[in-house]
Amino acid sequence: MKKIHHPHDKLFRETFGDLAVTKDFLSHYLPTELSHAVNMDIMSLEKESFIKNDLREVQSDLLFRTEISGQSGYIYFLFEHKSFIAEDIAFQLLGYMLEIWKREREKLRRNNISFIIPLVLYHGEKEWHDPKKISGWILNYETFTEMWKQFVPHFEFMVYDFSLESDAEIVGDAKLQAYLQLIKTIREPNMNELIRNIAHIWHMLELDAADYFKTLLIYILNERKNISLEGLVESLDAEGREVVMSTAEQLRMEGEAKGIQKGIRKGREEGEAKGIQKATQDTARRLLTLGMEIEKIALATALPIEEVERIANETK
Repeated sequence: MKKIHHPHDKLFRETFGDLAVTKDFLSHYLPTELSHAVNMDIMSLEKESFIKNDLREVQSDLLFRTEISGQSGYIYFLFEHKSFIAEDIAFQLLGYMLEIWKREREKLRRNNISFIIPLVLYHGEKEWHDPKKISGWILNYETFTEMWKQFVPHFEFMVYDFSLESDAEIVGDAKLQAYLQLIKTIREPNMNELIRNIAHIWHMLELDAADYFKTLLIYILNERKNISLEGLVESLDAEGREVVMSTAEQLRMEGEAKGIQKGIRKGREEGEAKGIQKATQDTARRLLTLGMEIEKIALATALPIEEVERIANETK
């Protein structure tokens, strides 16, 4: 079966790239005062990501421009999808926020910077209690007087813990609930329970959301390769079974096609390598007929001396 590159990222972006889902999440999960201050009507998705390539396996991000209390502002979503808790999340968020402000000053030619609300979605294996702020990394910070604390960068961020162990409430419209339910239960060790959850997600979505369920399935089949397709099919109605089987077949065919293409590329590369090797050996033969010494031929062609000696014996 085909392996999707960064399946977490693709699912996260397809879900929250839908502004209706993002607004649904913010209206249900932001504190009331903040939710009322955010202008949902003019919210737009920014295209740029601020995560370095070496972290893309474990993080995804989306940035939304809007107005917050009448001023230019951003909502920054960071999706933390590794299985363990990132203790240094505050440093990572600060780095991303600095990049956003740097972009405003340099690319957008702005003389001021916008307000940013940083949000973290997490669905690791363990619950995430009391995320560590930057001040938490400084030894004996709690004993500092206000005079010393003023030199320490401090900002708040919200972590939404949808790990399997958490008791986070799943609310919102069907698409948002389906996504949150899936990321919460994707690491469920009991296969029968996982399948029941997937069936519940299918029944939660309307039939016109079959395309989105297919997106969820692609993520599931990449993350839980040992899932029983037979058990999953048996738990669904006729429409759900059709989506499962067609998606599994699509992934299988794409995986086979990718394997064939990889084989063709490998064969071509091996053929080119053999062609280069033969041309080098032919050069060595010509130099031997001209009476050049074996050591000099090896140096000129980068062939091992043993190889040149073998060619010399063949040409005698």
